[in-house]
Amino acid sequence: MPVFPTSRVAAVVTAALFLTLAACARDDSPPVSPALQDEEIPVYTFSVDPSLLQEEEILPGGIALRVPRGWIVQEPGSPLFQQFQPAGAEGFELDLLALSDEGAAMIAGTYREDVSPEAVASRVTEDPGSRDHFRHEGLEFHQARVMTEEAVLFVLATATPAGTVMIQFVLATEAVQEQTMRQVESAIGSIRPLN
Repeated sequence: MPVFPTSRVAAVVTAALFLTLAACARDDSPPVSPALQDEEIPVYTFSVDPSLLQEEEILPGGIALRVPRGWIVQEPGSPLFQQFQPAGAEGFELDLLALSDEGAAMIAGTYREDVSPEAVASRVTEDPGSRDHFRHEGLEFHQARVMTEEAVLFVLATATPAGTVMIQFVLATEAVQEQTMRQVESAIGSIRPLN
């Protein structure tokens, strides 16, 4: 049975999703950074606690990841899942939605149009201090972090054969606790290519 979060949490998550989608639709793209050589891109490792994670989920483009334990994965046909697949988000397909009772969400989707991972991160926040570029498990990620009074948002984007995959973690401010942050770090650390 799907979890229906409080209206406040649903509003926070919906706002974060629309922020990212709207940013990627803008025409005023920030300048693209000079390309780094492969050896210049740092490799990150994450502390993964398997006891904090559920079974592996597979995303388009051959990416596997694990959802935090206790977060309910919404079925694609469910009304809540459909609510998060916004009309007018042409070129974006929602692939995974998981919600927690504590006011956190994991949202993953694929941009089928020509949107680069760097564009996703740089349009979420123009502050270079809130963005990062790294490798993990052979995948190259662009990451953005945004903190507001209502929520904390982590966005990771990586290129795949199916398009740019975006993985978001949205935590309502009251959900930002040590255990939840450990779950998010473990989930990020679980991301891997299938081949």
